[in-house]
Amino acid sequence: MIAHKKSFQQSFNWREISTLLLERGELPATSRILKIVGNVEPEDQLSAQDLAALILKDFGLTKKVLRLANSCFYNPNGIEIATVSKAIIFLGFNVIKKIALATNYLEEILRKTSSKNRALVLSLLSRSFFAAFMLARLDRALHLSQEELFISALFYRLVRVLLALHLPEEYLTLVQLERRDPVKAREALYLIGERLGKAWSFPSSLVDILEGSPKEKEEKHLAALVADFDHAVQAVLERNDHEPLKRFCKDHAVDPKMVASLVEGAYQAVKDLHRPFAKYLKFCEGGEERGEEPAFQHEEFFQKALAEITALLASPGQKYQEVLFMVLETICRAFECESVLFGLFKVKEGALSIRYAVGQRNGALKDKVLPVGEVLKEIFRKKTEWAGKKSTIPEFDKIDLPEADILFSPLIVWERPLGMIMALRKRPFSSEESQKVAILRNLAVMSIVQTQRAK
Repeated sequence: MIAHKKSFQQSFNWREISTLLLERGELPATSRILKIVGNVEPEDQLSAQDLAALILKDFGLTKKVLRLANSCFYNPNGIEIATVSKAIIFLGFNVIKKIALATNYLEEILRKTSSKNRALVLSLLSRSFFAAFMLARLDRALHLSQEELFISALFYRLVRVLLALHLPEEYLTLVQLERRDPVKAREALYLIGERLGKAWSFPSSLVDILEGSPKEKEEKHLAALVADFDHAVQAVLERNDHEPLKRFCKDHAVDPKMVASLVEGAYQAVKDLHRPFAKYLKFCEGGEERGEEPAFQHEEFFQKALAEITALLASPGQKYQEVLFMVLETICRAFECESVLFGLFKVKEGALSIRYAVGQRNGALKDKVLPVGEVLKEIFRKKTEWAGKKSTIPEFDKIDLPEADILFSPLIVWERPLGMIMALRKRPFSSEESQKVAILRNLAVMSIVQTQRAK
């Protein structure tokens, strides 16, 4: 029996497994957003817009962020939010950072999940998100930020998720090893996580809290707190046993009577994030997988976004950057554009300097400089929308823009050209769409005029 145990442990070679994961398991988008949410500051207006642009690059990510922003977990007063821009303004920069990280991580894992291992991956993900949403609610009692608690609980079991995603047979081997020798299994999990974290440039603070970390033995370290909390959460998920969670709350000056509401709130948040998760949280009666959501209604969204922009215009202290970015987001989503740009007109250079970019290629297009030739000068002179193919605009011949139909909308302030909104997609724009863009453009101009008058 002992010999079998030794042989079994040797069959789970963490070095070989970590090498295999490095070859196929990278999470580039999640790694990128981890760096972004860790480096930008809420006071930096451009950073807030960068975060919104990052979210808007992906339709699935946008949908899930807005679903969570409208959930009772984050928005208990039920104030409807239709745009990512308003979500950042209304819920706050740090909340949206957390939501963006969660949804980005989920979308990236789901994209790589096959039907063969889908159930296993969803089961593990649902547990991680459940723990993350619940622990974040204890921020005041624990004297730690919601963001730090959320990220720590979400990624605590990251290695398990990656194994289930890319090496499901090895994950099942790990589970069997865990039953025989839990200490050895946790040690292997951390060694794999440590190697992956270094290779993918994860923050050291994140590597320190991965499952099995030696830091768990340090009583006052965050890793010890997260490990204790995870143990309590697993009791809820596996046996519907709330006692370990009540003890955790009592040890940290949280009323144990809050446990029921914490569990229910986290359960609702997980369902709002991804409805199929409900199927894997069997501790809660009624957990079930619902059907697909209704299709995105473009006209309904346009009207809601228009109302949000108008309300923002009327609010004291409104910033024209917020209004302008909300206008770009609305154009991009309402008219299914690949990219929407705003270029500031540089008179001396005779060029548009791209300040904001929303859509799939926002990173490649932002900060580009586009020449203003006869076509764009005529659009500025006529002060009205114009649509055509890129190939019909001579000044864009040598510019690295995708071949597409482009709708131009000039911003004229005090009878002078200030800049140009440019919407790109693979089919022509209708006259009705041009009229709607004109309405949005006028709201952006109004915001800029209000700001200048206030100065």
